[in-house]
Amino acid sequence: MRHLACCLAVSVLGIWPTAHAQVFKCKGPGGQFTYSDRPCEARSTGGMMLRERTYEEKMQERQQAYDAELRKQERRMAEQQQAWEVQQQALQRQATAPVPSAGGGYAERLANRNAGVQSNLGRKAPKARKPQFSDEDFSPPPANRITHCSGGYCYDNQGGSYHSIGNGYMAGPGGTRCTQSGGQMDCR
Repeated sequence: MRHLACCLAVSVLGIWPTAHAQVFKCKGPGGQFTYSDRPCEARSTGGMMLRERTYEEKMQERQQAYDAELRKQERRMAEQQQAWEVQQQALQRQATAPVPSAGGGYAERLANRNAGVQSNLGRKAPKARKPQFSDEDFSPPPANRITHCSGGYCYDNQGGSYHSIGNGYMAGPGGTRCTQSGGQMDCR
């Protein structure tokens, strides 16, 4: 951001209008000083205080500003490079530092792990138990029995409702056609 601001400042100074680039300081007959962009009158004494810079002077000033900015950028890059190297060295030290272990060295941990595996291999795995099923698991669901009827609807023991559709037929819970035989409903 500073680099951009500096470049803008240098470019604006180069484009700045030069209409009032020469400044004259003149002392009048009463002893008063006046400043003007025109040479002093014949009655006044004084001379030029600031003159317009030549093209070469302007280019030299721009080159000096550019060189100063370049040196500043080089310093900044060197600082960043140094910080990066310090960070890399810290990471490398961290990676090569020995890790303290509570269980001893690698060989001891490997032996403990292998002993655990060997003990598991020597033991027989428990046999899978055969599932036990009762006759209730394979018995058909209980038949739907009509518990009561009222107003053209009948209700069964499973919570289903049946609507009379005429000729001794009823519409079941899923819209199936059911017939009543005795106290049971037969839906197909």
